[in-house]
Amino acid sequence: MSLYSKWGKGFIKLVYFLFGKPYREDKIFLVIFWIVPIFYFFAMIYLFIQCIYTGGFLSLFISLILFPLMVRIVFKFNATMHKIFHK
Repeated sequence: MSLYSKWGKGFIKLVYFLFGKPYREDKIFLVIFWIVPIFYFFAMIYLFIQCIYTGGFLSLFISLILFPLMVRIVFKFNATMHKIFHK
């Protein structure tokens, strides 16, 4: 097994753990689902660097927990609305 496939499977498992499973019925939901975790990881790197300089670790911890939770709620709501209106 190549190094890429090991890292890829680990990344996918981490994304599924944090953000849940993607809604695969519509391509736009799938594309946005994979853009959001990439933004999340870059934002966490930025917040971590900012916390080192300012010492405010509370914003990092709040973002680590609330962002994936809010994404799950919004994606679940949007998927439910899509199922209702596109039968």
